[in-house]
Amino acid sequence: MTTIHDLDTTDRLDELLDLLDTLHTAVSENQLHTVTLMSQRDLLGALREVVFTAQETITELEARAGRKTKPAQPPTPLLRIVPKEVVPAETRHA
Repeated sequence: MTTIHDLDTTDRLDELLDLLDTLHTAVSENQLHTVTLMSQRDLLGALREVVFTAQETITELEARAGRKTKPAQPPTPLLRIVPKEVVPAETRHA
């Protein structure tokens, strides 16, 4: 049975994913200023908070599931933010 809370959660998660997709597209096209008034620093902080909160929620959900039943698959690797390595052009392989 679907409840109002189920629909609300689904809608809100869909909105969050749409927002993240919009931000990603804007950043990819160097048009971030067209979708937000937030500074890049503030936006980075907010995105890191979203990633942290999502990862903590995933970890807790998986831990609770693990207490009740043995998982059929190994746990999904944790999401880590890793700085992009800049490789000088002269050292890149063709």
